[in-house]
Amino acid sequence: MEINSFDNFKKKANLADLIKSSSNAIDEIVNDMRDTVGIIIDVRRNTGGSSEMALDIVSRFIDTRTHVYSLQEKFGNTRTPLKKVYVKPQGNTQYIKPVVVLTSNTSFSAAETFTLAMKSRSNVTIIGEETNGGFSAPVSSRVTGEIAFEISNQIVLSADGKWYEHQGIPVDMKVAFASKQDRQAKKDSGIDSAIKELLK
Repeated sequence: MEINSFDNFKKKANLADLIKSSSNAIDEIVNDMRDTVGIIIDVRRNTGGSSEMALDIVSRFIDTRTHVYSLQEKFGNTRTPLKKVYVKPQGNTQYIKPVVVLTSNTSFSAAETFTLAMKSRSNVTIIGEETNGGFSAPVSSRVTGEIAFEISNQIVLSADGKWYEHQGIPVDMKVAFASKQDRQAKKDSGIDSAIKELLK
């Protein structure tokens, strides 16, 4: 299953409609794949979007309310209290068999919170490259009618308290994404490694 965005399921739709659309899609996928030995979720080309949508998808891969990461916001010299983010099971079917998540250095933002949440599960293996390391949803401000800027003001910690900003989420198995050797051989070593992991 390849997910290249967490916000572009329907053009010109609001967030609630987007999440409803993605929920319907992921429910159908999970139901169709319930008898498989494992699932590969590929977010190597995913540059982010809505963390709410990402966590809604995660909710189909857990069977109990789970602390998936912690969040804190910074304003000047002050910080909000550290907030634990929990996900509870949603949908008619939860997939709790082995899962491989494929990541790359071009996995950004919501793709990283998705990976961090999935990584909290013992049945999930992360294969590929470390994610980009840009977790925070930006705060936007406009200086003039023509000049605007965005700043990162969030601190995102893994469920066990680790901070991966700038360095990216580490993988369980390192496999280069779209390497020269793969391109020349017209193969995908990430997919090949994920299949081997699920079938071992």
